[in-house]
Amino acid sequence: MKKIKILIIITSIISLILIFSIIIIKLYSNNNEIENNNVINNQITNNNVNYIHENQTIQNNIPNNETIRLNSVKDRDKFFTVKSCVEKYISYIVDKDNYAVYRVLNEYYINKNNIDVNNISAKIQPIEKQQIFTAEEMKYAKKEEIEIYTVYGKIREDLLNERGQEYNFNLTVILNTENKTFSIIPQIINVEEINLIEDSNINSYNEYTENEIDIETMANIYFVTYKSEILNNIENAYNLLETEYSYKRFSDYTKFSQYINNNIEEIKKAKLVKYTISNYDNYTIYECIDQYNNYYIFEERAIMKYEVMLDDYTIDTEKFVETYNNSSLEEKVELNIKKVIKMINNKDYESAYNILNSGFKQNYFPTLNDFENYVVNTFYQFNDVTFNSFSTEGDIGIYEVNINGIENNVSATKQKTIIMKLGTGTDFEISFDI
Repeated sequence: MKKIKILIIITSIISLILIFSIIIIKLYSNNNEIENNNVINNQITNNNVNYIHENQTIQNNIPNNETIRLNSVKDRDKFFTVKSCVEKYISYIVDKDNYAVYRVLNEYYINKNNIDVNNISAKIQPIEKQQIFTAEEMKYAKKEEIEIYTVYGKIREDLLNERGQEYNFNLTVILNTENKTFSIIPQIINVEEINLIEDSNINSYNEYTENEIDIETMANIYFVTYKSEILNNIENAYNLLETEYSYKRFSDYTKFSQYINNNIEEIKKAKLVKYTISNYDNYTIYECIDQYNNYYIFEERAIMKYEVMLDDYTIDTEKFVETYNNSSLEEKVELNIKKVIKMINNKDYESAYNILNSGFKQNYFPTLNDFENYVVNTFYQFNDVTFNSFSTEGDIGIYEVNINGIENNVSATKQKTIIMKLGTGTDFEISFDI
């Protein structure tokens, strides 16, 4: 009997040991699973925090639980001041002035990467030849007396007669607006690092001067920059077109490329001769005109963030619609005739063909090719219009005009009778004497 009791006690102890072992194993397994999940979640979070876009905020991992916001730079002076700081930094690298490069690096970046004057060559990507830097986008945040700018751009070799190889050049610029000094972090920082950035001491290498960019200079920058894209990177020039305009005017890249090839000699010689600026709530319109009366219309959402239209007739601007709606019948006909002349000067024969009166088109120009041949053989390379007398027949406007141009290096004029019927909105159809 005593042996049986001892056996029962031993069995109970073994059972308890087994139960405790199972519990411990279960707890350990759950703990590992939680840790693994935390690692995965941290990886996902870190991947998503590399860059914070406008109108987004992030609070995780920021000291004092502060919210950091990066906004697009819309101040012209600030944008080009920061750009000049980047250009100074690039010049130090090209000159292999390691001490100067070291003195403009931000203290936070130096300490984080254990950089000194002796090892800086191994830490900073070399740039062997003088480069042209183009700033394409900037965003900024403010922290006390310093401003932090994330700068996205490209650099390419400065060659005389050809475009050098181009590659991305992104970095962070820190401005101290009190003592007018800057420092560089040669990469785009994570947003949670902003509160860790330290100001740099003033020295002879990191001082900056504020640039002042007026409206005329800005208009010319857009004009020259886009002209350079057309001549050197036509695909990028196409991608910069306003979406709706691109589809209506060219429909695809091939037609755009053909347009550029047809007008390449004028584009090479083009200079900005006139501009107008229109400010709206969320954007600014720069309407630039060259010596051939070609239009380059830039819709600016932030500095150097723009879309382009290459005429003012494919999509009517708000300014044009307002002017048109407040015009008399005679004035509306004048505005529309000017549109047609612009189409002809742009060699945009398809747009002009599409506004011909259907009966007139069927009788005289059954195909687009017929119309194009007529225009090429009748009008000048560059045409201007002088308005003479206006009359009406019912709802039809009739204008006697002179078409002026150069023929055999001599000024010449052709008389035309333009017949126009207005449609809804700004639509119209046209015919003329043959």
